[in-house]
Amino acid sequence: MASRKSALGLQTWLPLVAGLVGVLIGGGITMLTVERQIEVSQQAEQRELRADAYLALVDAADDYANRTNDVLKAHDLRGTLPPDAIDVLRSDQFVSRWLDSRNTFQDALNRVYVYGSAEGWQAARGLAGALPYARGEEYEWVEVAPTMSDRYTDVLKLVCGEATVTPRADCNMD
Repeated sequence: MASRKSALGLQTWLPLVAGLVGVLIGGGITMLTVERQIEVSQQAEQRELRADAYLALVDAADDYANRTNDVLKAHDLRGTLPPDAIDVLRSDQFVSRWLDSRNTFQDALNRVYVYGSAEGWQAARGLAGALPYARGEEYEWVEVAPTMSDRYTDVLKLVCGEATVTPRADCNMD
């Protein structure tokens, strides 16, 4: 009777313990898989946010440079103007477009500050340095710097290196 009782106990406990171990292992694997999926999803979202921010910046910079050149050609303005002078010029089509472009560029810079990497922010600041100052009520009427093209390319290299799943070998960020 004792051997029958121990065989019955073994038949009862062995499947129970095996089932419990299986649930623990399966649960652990599921948890690791879900954590990895969340990590991959967050990385993809970060790449997308950075790509959007960097590409919006280069588009806005290009437009701001073109609108700056338009104003300088149309009015031959140079140097800084007080904010009240802008109120008079605001009705001019070239200045109005320039102001809109300036605001769009500043918004794009702000997005890079929030979503970009440290290298992205540095590249964005370099690009901004090639254009007239674009913040607040200080209006600067200067030529677009000759370095604009190089700073623009620096930001594109970041898009290639930071915002793609598999950066190309020629996306050097040096």
